[in-house]
Amino acid sequence: MGVEVRILVWSDDAEAATRGAAAAFVRIAAIEDVASDWRASSELMRLCREAAGAEVAVSGDLLAMLDCAERVSMASGGAFDVTIGAVTHLWREAGREGRTPGEAEIARARAVVGFRNVVIDPARGTVRLRREGLVIDLGGIAQGYAAREALAVLASHGLAAACVDVSGDIAVGEPPPGLEGWRVAVASPEGTRVLVLSHAAVSTSGDGEQAVEVLGDDGEVVRESHILDPRRGRGVVGMHAVTVVGADAMLCDALATAVSVMGAERGRELIARIPGYDVLIVGAEGVAAPEGIKRTRD
Repeated sequence: MGVEVRILVWSDDAEAATRGAAAAFVRIAAIEDVASDWRASSELMRLCREAAGAEVAVSGDLLAMLDCAERVSMASGGAFDVTIGAVTHLWREAGREGRTPGEAEIARARAVVGFRNVVIDPARGTVRLRREGLVIDLGGIAQGYAAREALAVLASHGLAAACVDVSGDIAVGEPPPGLEGWRVAVASPEGTRVLVLSHAAVSTSGDGEQAVEVLGDDGEVVRESHILDPRRGRGVVGMHAVTVVGADAMLCDALATAVSVMGAERGRELIARIPGYDVLIVGAEGVAAPEGIKRTRD
């Protein structure tokens, strides 16, 4: 996935902790083999090559991510859309060449974007793509899924007190003995805020580490996030950090991306419709979500 992964466990058995952590890393590597759009040999890239107009059987991992992606796409009105892969690849290639894609290039890439072009049959375990040339990018959901699944592996090894951090997509189990929860620091308008979590997940999306500066329509330099708006084919402007807290790391990951694209007002409305999930938003003007996030302590 091209990111750093950290696994923290509490155990009085060092050998058991080492075995469990190793198994969790193996699970993450297996998910990367399924979901990477950087590897031509991944299951995802094979699906993109073979499923145009034909049903293709997929693994449980890929089906789970695509099913969750479809639900978030529907709920967000397409602000989250994993079919943005052609646009993602265009910006990657342009970045390697040290340039900004032209509007005509972006328009051609956007022509195949549309989450309704992915037809999932959960009962049969198959996926069909309605458009030739459609490319799926699971970058906004796979890391959260990997964190969730790695935590489950640790629990199966008797390591219930654990924390998995996949580059900001974090899943935590029971807290270590004597502690109320795992302490996770996130950005807020007031500075760093500490969330105290157990049996929960937290995901942060933003432009703090990855962004580009481009010329806007008015000739002014605009900072665009690496998070792409599927409707524009360009990076999100003005959203510095979105943190979503909830039960499922995969869903938190996708929702954080969706809110980044939707903006503060519509993003808050989306999260408010999902029981048990909360959001904190830090924007260009220090915009924050309503006071407080559940399961937190300053």
